[in-house]
Order: sequence, then structure tokens, then C-alpha cells
Amino acid sequence: MIVTADHETGGLTLLDGDTKRGYVDGQFSTSDHTGVMVPVFAYGPHSLDFREI
Repeated sequence: MIVTADHETGGLTLLDGDTKRGYVDGQFSTSDHTGVMVPVFAYGPHSLDFREI
């Protein structure tokens, strides 16, 4: 699994969620975004292929 974004956002508030049903409910606290780089997270087989070299 790989998790990333296309740009940085102002803030995400998690409102609700259920791991058994597999959902998360969230709302952005701002409509702005910046050009700040975003991280990439990888988990699972071959996840080390995504580390910085």
C-alpha cells in the first residue's frame, strides 16, 4: 500500500471512522493549499523500494 497526496493541504479533521466497515469521515478545515512537498508512506512487500536513495 502506498499513501501520498498531490499537494499539501491546510488541515484535515477526522470526524468519524470504523475499521470493521473500512471507512473514515473527514473534513478539511481550510480551502487553501501550498506548494509544500508531501511525504510518501509505503507498507507491505517491497515497501523499502520507496525509501530515499
